[in-house]
Amino acid sequence: MERKSILIVDDDPGILNSFKEILEPEGYNVDTAQTGSEALEKCKARLYNIAVINKQTEADSISEDRVIGWIESRYEETKRNRSPRKGPAPAHVPEIEE
Repeated sequence: MERKSILIVDDDPGILNSFKEILEPEGYNVDTAQTGSEALEKCKARLYNIAVINKQTEADSISEDRVIGWIESRYEETKRNRSPRKGPAPAHVPEIEE
């Protein structure tokens, strides 16, 4: 069976590593990108089954909307699912202090 591929986009290397450590042992191929530019190049090179893109990633001029727009323009089956949360995490989700 072919392994599913996932692209994770976040400017925090710790978050990227955490996703890889959790998902790869479960049988997923996990690619990561720290910028919109890097994510766009990876999307142009291969098709991912899912992309998790942090809206707060602003390390360069290519926004997550541009990356998602590029994906949607090439794959009609693409579904966009955005977290409706704006503001702090709900009370049952602990905030992580650095």
